[in-house]
Amino acid sequence: MYMKLVTILLFTALSLVLSAIAVPLSRAKGFSHDGVIYFIRDNRTLISIIVQVLSTLLALGQTYVVTSLIGLATNARLLHRNPPRLDTLKLLQAITAKSPIFERGSKKASLISVVCLLLLQLPAALWAGSITPTINELTEKTMVEVPDFDQATSKYWASRCAPAQPCDELLGGTQDLGTFSYVNWKARTGLLANSVSQASSRNLSTPVYQKLDGTGYFYHGRSYGVGSAIGLLQPTYSGDQNAIIRRYSFVEDGYYANVSCHYNRSSQLSFAKSDRVSTPDGIYGPQGYWVHGSLPNGEWAGFPTWGVLYEGFTASIAAVNNQSRYMYGFLAGDAYSMLNQTQCEVWFTPSRFNVSVDMDAKNVSVTLSQHKALDIDPSRALANISFHGVGYLSQTLTTLYTSVLGDSFRRNVENVQSRAQRKEVTDQDVVEAVEDGLRLLLDHFLEGSGAAQVMLLRKTKPMSGTITVQVFRIGAFWSALSLLFISTLIAAAAMMLYYKYGLWSKIRSDAECDFMDFKSAILGSLKGSRSEIELVKAWNGQSEDRQVGELRVQANREHLTLTVGLQTGNYIHLSDLSS
Repeated sequence: MYMKLVTILLFTALSLVLSAIAVPLSRAKGFSHDGVIYFIRDNRTLISIIVQVLSTLLALGQTYVVTSLIGLATNARLLHRNPPRLDTLKLLQAITAKSPIFERGSKKASLISVVCLLLLQLPAALWAGSITPTINELTEKTMVEVPDFDQATSKYWASRCAPAQPCDELLGGTQDLGTFSYVNWKARTGLLANSVSQASSRNLSTPVYQKLDGTGYFYHGRSYGVGSAIGLLQPTYSGDQNAIIRRYSFVEDGYYANVSCHYNRSSQLSFAKSDRVSTPDGIYGPQGYWVHGSLPNGEWAGFPTWGVLYEGFTASIAAVNNQSRYMYGFLAGDAYSMLNQTQCEVWFTPSRFNVSVDMDAKNVSVTLSQHKALDIDPSRALANISFHGVGYLSQTLTTLYTSVLGDSFRRNVENVQSRAQRKEVTDQDVVEAVEDGLRLLLDHFLEGSGAAQVMLLRKTKPMSGTITVQVFRIGAFWSALSLLFISTLIAAAAMMLYYKYGLWSKIRSDAECDFMDFKSAILGSLKGSRSEIELVKAWNGQSEDRQVGELRVQANREHLTLTVGLQTGNYIHLSDLSS
C-alpha cells in the first residue's frame, strides 16, 4: 500500500493545483494570439478530441483518489469491533471498482452504485468545461486616428480650386488604396456622378453608400463626411499588434450638412445665348450659353456651357454662399425639366458623430452624437470647398449632348418614385431625390478632404474609441469553480482520512494488508482459516507478492466453492476453510 498512499497524495495535490489555476484562467480577459485562434477555429474536431482525452486523464486521477479513499476507509473499518456486513462490502467494492450493481433483489444497492458511478463521471465533465478553449470577443478602450485639419496644412485643405484654374499642388494622385485629392470634383468626377444616381433607396431600407476609395468599405446610411480614415489607417490593439480586430468605434467631429429644397417658380436663373459654332449643313451645331442669374442670398456669376442646337440637354447648378447662407439653384433644359427651378438651402452645423466599423462586413455606421462638438474649421473653408464642389461638378459634367450630373439626379428621382410606389413622378419625388443627392455629394466632398489629409499629408489626431478583438479563453468560470470546490473536498477528505487512521506513519513503514484488494481478501481468508499451503503461511500481507500470486483459483459451480492451490494439487475448498 506504500505506493497507493503516495500516489493518492500526488494526485490530490496535482488536481488541487490545476483546478486552482483553471479558475483565474477562465476569468482572464482572453488571449489574442491570431495563430492559436485560427487553429481553434479551423480544427474544431481535433480540439474536441484533445479536450476529451485530457479531461479523461485529469479526471482519472481524481476518481482514483476517491475510490482509493473509499477502499482505505473500508479497510480500516474491517479492523474495528463493528465490521461492515458482506452486502455493504459488496456495494463498496462495486463503487471502488466503478462497476454498478444490477440485481433484482438489491434495488437500493443498485441505485446507490449507479448514482455513485455517475458522480464519479462528474470530474471528467467539469475538467472538459474547464479546459475547453472558446473563441470570444474582448472590447477595450482605444484611440483611433482621424484627419487633423490644422492651420499648418491649411494651404492645402483650405484652398479652393475652381475649373480652369491651375492648382496642381492640390490634385494629389492615385495610390493602391484609391485616388486622393483636395480637388475631388476633378479627381473623383465619375465616382461622384455615379453615387448621385444611387443616393436614394428604391425601397424603405436604409441606403448603402460605397466609400469612394479602394478600401471596399460601405456606409450604412449617411457618412456625414466623417470616417475618411477607415480602411486607410488600421486601428491597433495595444495588447497585441497582430490581434484579429472584429469591430471598433470612435467619435469624430465634423459638419452635419442639412439640405432643404423646394420649387421656386420665380427663379432668376436663365440661359444667355452666346456664339454658335457653324457646322457643315448646320448638323449638330454647338450653341454656346452663359448660365447666370441670382439666388435669394446673392448674385451668381455663372459659367459658360454648350448645347447642341439649343439648351434642352443641359443642366447646371448655381451655387451661392453669401450673407451666411448656402444656396443652390437648378437651371435645366427640356430633357431635365423636372429639375429646373429647384432651389435648395444648405446648413453646415459643427457636430460630433459616433462612428462604428464592422471589420468583417466592411460596414460603417455613423450616428449623430448629443455631445458638444469641436469646430474643426472655424474659417468654414472646408464647408465652402464642399459646397462649391457641387457647382464645379455641374460645370464640368455638362457636355454638348447630355448632362451627366443631370442624368444622375434624374435616375435618383426614379428611385424615390419606386420607393413611393407611384406611377407618375411628383414634385415631392423630385425634391426628395435632389435633397438626398446633394446631401450625399456634400458628405463625399467632406470625406474626400479628410482622406486627402490622411493619405497625402499624413496629418491625423487621436480620438477616443473602443476596439473589439477576437480572443480565446480557456474554460468556463462556473465549471472551473465547481471543479475547484470538488478538488478541495477531495483534498480535505484525504487529509482527514490520513489523520484519522494514521496513514501518514504508514507511508514510511511497511504497509498493512489491503483487504479491499481481491487477491489479498482471498489470501487473508485462507490464512485466517489456517491454510496448509506454505505460500499462504509465508504471505506477509503484500498484494504485490509474486510467489503467492502464482496460486490458481478454480470455481466449482455445483458446490458453489472456490478452490485455491498450486496447479499440481493440494486444492483447498474456501467454504470448508471458512467454516
